[in-house]
This record gives sequence, C-alpha cells and structure tokens, in this order.
Amino acid sequence: MRWLLLLSLAACGDEARIEIISPTSGNKVAIGVNDPTLTIEGHEVSEAGGIAVTVDGTEVVLTTNTFQFGNCDRCQFELMFSSLAVAPGSHTIRAVLERDLTELASDEIMLEFIVL
Repeated sequence: MRWLLLLSLAACGDEARIEIISPTSGNKVAIGVNDPTLTIEGHEVSEAGGIAVTVDGTEVVLTTNTFQFGNCDRCQFELMFSSLAVAPGSHTIRAVLERDLTELASDEIMLEFIVL
C-alpha cells in the first residue's frame, strides 16, 4: 500500500511542458503565400485550459488549433496563424500553454517573414 502511494505522488510531480518541433528557428515565411503552422509536442498538458501564440509579445488569432484538452504525456498538435498579420523581418514566435491566465509552459522560435 505504501509503495502505491509513493508511485502516485511521483506521477503528480510532472510539470507541463511544450516544445515547438516545427518549424525550426531561422526558417523563412513568405507573407501572404505561406501561413506558419507550428507543430508542438506537449507533455503533461492535462492541466491546461488553452494555448496562445504571440508574435513579438502580441497575441495572434489562430486560424487552426488542434490542441485537445485531456491527459496526454506526449501528444502533438498544430497551431496556424495568418502571415498577413506580420510585418517583414525577423520575429519571435512564442507558444504559451495556459490555465486561468497563468502560464504553465512555453517555447519560442525566431522566424523571418519575407515578401516575395
């Protein structure tokens, strides 16, 4: 009985974390031609209430969001936003996993937005 209790407590200590696995920093996005699709791997995201994406600290509207609420240890989901909302140049793209406006986990990459 004591052994089961210890295993249960150990599982509760896992923290939520996310990682942007695609695209990688330094990739180029053609404004109006390609919309950035972020592929994200989530770990222990069951406590999350949602996910947001910011460009240089400003939240953008997601046109695609496959994030699923529920328990997953290693799940992948995709988020997409319009490239038309971003000026040419290098920008910090940040994904933020939240619950009740509190950040649980985040990851960021740099993308270069270009005009063709």
